[in-house]
Amino acid sequence: MKAAIFRRRKNHHQQRHSRFGNRPCRQTRKPQCRERGRLGSINNQNKLIVNKVRDYRLSQPTLSSPDIDWTEFLNDFDSRTFIQNLMMRLDGLLQSLENAKILYDWDNYQAALIDYDHAKYKAGTQALGYETNLEKNKQSFSRTDISGGNEMTPLTPED
Repeated sequence: MKAAIFRRRKNHHQQRHSRFGNRPCRQTRKPQCRERGRLGSINNQNKLIVNKVRDYRLSQPTLSSPDIDWTEFLNDFDSRTFIQNLMMRLDGLLQSLENAKILYDWDNYQAALIDYDHAKYKAGTQALGYETNLEKNKQSFSRTDISGGNEMTPLTPED
């Protein structure tokens, strides 16, 4: 009975690879997406089981089940480890890019505030064109009352 289960799993594994290929899973109604959803992801407890089985296989191969294709098991394990490490590197790269984007956004925001102040100054001197510029940019600012005055403050920048 156990041998049949292992053979079914092995056959399922081969079918899964042939069905998925390198096609991306973009919509849940596609067959490969339904299959992925059915397979799901193993939780941390089950990952520990897989790790222990691998460790026993490497340390005491004579005690391992002969019904499992151990070459495929170890190749899958190595591939999963490689993918996990790659994902962690990509997450780090993504975080660095997001941090850089925030710095550039903040720098541009500060420059925009300076430009707005310059437009207010020039509009006060009746310089040509600055009044229109100032009116268009006022839409991006909210009015707040500071010390009884009518001060314009910028809206909070977004990501």
